[in-house]
Amino acid sequence: MPGASAQDADAAWIEAATPGPMHALLAGLAGDWRPVSAEDGGAPSPGILAARMAMGGRYLEMEYRAGEGAEVRGRGTIGYNNLAARFESVWHEATASHIDMNTGTVDASGSVFTFVGVQIDAATRRRMATREVMTLTPPDRLSIAFFWTPADEPGAREEKQAELEFIRVPPPR
Repeated sequence: MPGASAQDADAAWIEAATPGPMHALLAGLAGDWRPVSAEDGGAPSPGILAARMAMGGRYLEMEYRAGEGAEVRGRGTIGYNNLAARFESVWHEATASHIDMNTGTVDASGSVFTFVGVQIDAATRRRMATREVMTLTPPDRLSIAFFWTPADEPGAREEKQAELEFIRVPPPR
């Protein structure tokens, strides 16, 4: 930091790196989650969303596997950037060559996380504004809904692409 002493700069970096209340909200999502509905609203495939806090409570790392033989696989990380005052996430899947990168917020209740980003629609090659809403209904229900809007189409309507529902698996005794 120009003009700051080395001691002040060190203190600022330590403060910026220290997990806080927003990281604690992410920790509330940690655990194993079993799907109770499929993306199309039908019966879910056997699967698990495993979510663990990592790197001293700074990041929530997730891995999703579903289907017989785990045909659907994805991994992601969510963190809270203390400097930018926002959530940041990345997600990648075995069935895609891109990495989703999103930024997000949480509502006043601390239970509804909303992430936004941009993707390219594989079918049309058009830019799509994306929105993902993760809703935690404490202590054991989680809903993740995905929405797309054509980014280059003024007045385009947002469309729900999918919604997954999960229930927390009790930890082993």
